[in-house]
Amino acid sequence: MIMRIDTIRLDEDSETPLYLKLADFLRSAILSGEAEGGERLPSIRRLSDAAGVNPATAVAAYRILEREGWAVARAGSGVYVREGNAPREAAARNREDGALADLASGRVVVPAGVLDMAAGAPSPGLFPASIFKALMDEVLDRDGGWAFGYQESSGWQPFRHALADYLRSSQAVDADLGDISVISGAQQGIDIAAKALLGSRDAVAVETPTYRGALAVFWSRGAETIGIPVDRDGMDLSALEVAARTRKLRLVYVIPRYQNPTTVCWSGERMRGLLALAERHDFWILEDDLLSDLSFGERRSPTCLKSVDAADRVIYLRSFSKVLMPGLRLGAMVGPRQLRDRMEGAKRATDIATDGLVQRALELYLRRNLHQAQLERLRAHYGEVYASSVRAATSLASLGVSFDPPGGGLHLWLRLPPGISGVALRGAALARGCAVVPEAVYVAGTHESGDSHVRVSFAALSAREAETGIAILGEALAALPALPGPAGLRSASVRPLL
Repeated sequence: MIMRIDTIRLDEDSETPLYLKLADFLRSAILSGEAEGGERLPSIRRLSDAAGVNPATAVAAYRILEREGWAVARAGSGVYVREGNAPREAAARNREDGALADLASGRVVVPAGVLDMAAGAPSPGLFPASIFKALMDEVLDRDGGWAFGYQESSGWQPFRHALADYLRSSQAVDADLGDISVISGAQQGIDIAAKALLGSRDAVAVETPTYRGALAVFWSRGAETIGIPVDRDGMDLSALEVAARTRKLRLVYVIPRYQNPTTVCWSGERMRGLLALAERHDFWILEDDLLSDLSFGERRSPTCLKSVDAADRVIYLRSFSKVLMPGLRLGAMVGPRQLRDRMEGAKRATDIATDGLVQRALELYLRRNLHQAQLERLRAHYGEVYASSVRAATSLASLGVSFDPPGGGLHLWLRLPPGISGVALRGAALARGCAVVPEAVYVAGTHESGDSHVRVSFAALSAREAETGIAILGEALAALPALPGPAGLRSASVRPLL
């Protein structure tokens, strides 16, 4: 059967990237039988012309299908629908858990009344909203309309000065003002780095499993992601060196402190080893630092990579989303001087400049040291929720569940008993009123596999709610494999997968 592509209609007004929509169209054609196993899919040129997109978008869509197991690329021949069980198994997984496709696209769908242990955003009750209201009022009284004008692409200079002082005192990052850029959150920072460094078929190594939002950015650039395993001390550097010897690595993306989703904190030895490999094989490192402020006393996370980056190989991302308010969409990027012009150009191409009013308010917030009181409040609250979550998860040991208490961050990484998949447990738990995220969502590519864990987030919950959610997870696990998939869940909230 020949798949028809003249019916492709992509809504450009939607927030969903075009490459994801195109991948959805192709996936649906395979599921429906319109494109059969072994059939050659349209060429990049034909597909991009029919969809009205550029060829890079078509390449990114095909790469998603390859990584999900729907298609296989044959050198010099094209892309084909994968034969065998992979498409059928994927379809079965979709029937078992209808929300998995949303998770794979970076969206968390949480039905009404379900305990949300999937999304990583903090509870709005913890936001310093009244403080920021007062700061914004002060900024408007002081600056008037100037607060709404265009800023420098790299950020409002007084705020960058405040960021330099903050990074020096809190992270031991001694950055020159010209190396600091204000960004609209870590996700934009990943996008800017990818635009500056990656083109189609460039190779980027990532921890596997890793943050889904970063994978989506790299795939949208048409890059090849190479998953490198993670153990208790961080990325497997032996495996990374093998990859660097066999491929010309352009970038290595890492989350060294409370890694998402595994919760691992890299050892100092692994950090130093990664920096040495970067010099030896001439690649850049993108360090995503999001949760390192949230340590709860059992152990402190080590220093960040950027603070010991003598060779200036690290692009450092620091977001305020988890310790302030996600809606601020504000963070800092410290780049190598060699990349300064390239990254500033990528920032301008993305959004010209970041919100000036918010920069001015956060400058006052940092200068007056108000963030310390907020951090203490968060550590006290999440320390209690974390302790309750660890106790509850430890009680699942009789069911074969194990985990390594991370001592910080906003989630736990639960290792499931043999024969139980994260996808199956997610569906069973959702039917009982608790949403978690399976490992399969975080896997980097087709050559990597794994679904023997679930990520359990306590970011938006109280201590009691976290205990209840983990108890539900235990009930769902005990009932597998007999429990049917979720049904009758009508209304839902939709938010990004963090």
